[in-house]
Amino acid sequence: MKHAAAVACLLAGEGLAAQRATPSLLVLNKTSATLAIIEPASGKILATVPTGAGPHEVAGSDDGRVAFVTNYGNNTPGNTLSVIDLAARKEVRRVDLGDLRRPHGIVVTGGKVVFTAEANRAIARFKGKQREILIQSRDDFQATLADISWPI
Repeated sequence: MKHAAAVACLLAGEGLAAQRATPSLLVLNKTSATLAIIEPASGKILATVPTGAGPHEVAGSDDGRVAFVTNYGNNTPGNTLSVIDLAARKEVRRVDLGDLRRPHGIVVTGGKVVFTAEANRAIARFKGKQREILIQSRDDFQATLADISWPI
C-alpha cells in the first residue's frame, strides 16, 4: 500500500463496534483496485477487498455495517459503485449506474447513497435499485458532497 492513492474513512458505528472491538479505517488503493480494512491503533490490515476499477471515494452506511465505494475507472470511465459488507469483508454487490460516468464524491445519509457523476456533471442518489439524478448542469462545475447534521 506504499504507493496507494488513498482515501480514508474512519467508522465507529454501533453495528461495526458490536462486530469488532475497535473502529476500522477504510483505505482505497487505486492502483490495485482494493479497499483495505485497517485496525487504526496498530495499523494492521485486517482485510483487503477487491473493488471496481479506479476506486476513488468511500463512505460508510449509517449503521457502520456497509461501505460504498465509487469506481471512477482508469482509462475507461467507470460507472459502478461497490457495496462492501464490512463484517464479511467482501464485495456483496456492484451497482451499475447506467449512463452516469466517473462516480466521484459520495456520502450516505438517511439510508440513501448520494454521489457525484463527474462526466455527467450530476449529483445523483440511489436506494436499493432506484437511481435518481438530483442536479445536472450544462456548465463546467466541480461538486463536493458532505453530510452535515445540525443540532436541533
